[in-house]
Amino acid sequence: MPELGFRQKRQERRRRIIALSAGVLCVFGLGFGSGFLTKTFTYTPIEGSEPVPCLTLAIIPSDVVPKPGQVKITVLNGSARVGMAGITADILKARGFKIADVGNFDGKVKDPAEIHYGPKGELIARLLSAYVPDAYMVADDRTDKSVDIVIGKGFDRILDKKQAARELARPYASPSGPGC
Repeated sequence: MPELGFRQKRQERRRRIIALSAGVLCVFGLGFGSGFLTKTFTYTPIEGSEPVPCLTLAIIPSDVVPKPGQVKITVLNGSARVGMAGITADILKARGFKIADVGNFDGKVKDPAEIHYGPKGELIARLLSAYVPDAYMVADDRTDKSVDIVIGKGFDRILDKKQAARELARPYASPSGPGC
């Protein structure tokens, strides 16, 4: 019979633990639910102005960038490795790009590659960055569509067309509208 008393005590303990756990969950649920339902937002308007919305759009690069055969790029060597601009230009030409010029860059490049472009060349730069994913984008004040890729010391790869197509299929956020 002592065994029966032990089982009864164990069952009673389980019931108490379950009842206590259910009570704690109910209190938590009521507190969370009431806090969630009564949440209010406070906005302080600026006199004489109305809020201006900012929209964030998901842009799929492959929908907006030109094809490699539609653009010309300049390839520059910014490293001490001889012939890197020529080799890179040959590979990019094989990927379909038109090469405007090949030469040396006056200055230091810390990144594996840099893509220099102006506002009118942003889509071309995005296209090129899909083929050179380690490149750092450098916006400058040029007024034409020209885009330069500067090869740095750590440069070692250009993706093939399939890999670049996968990169171009990834959407990116583009804030637009007057409130952005």
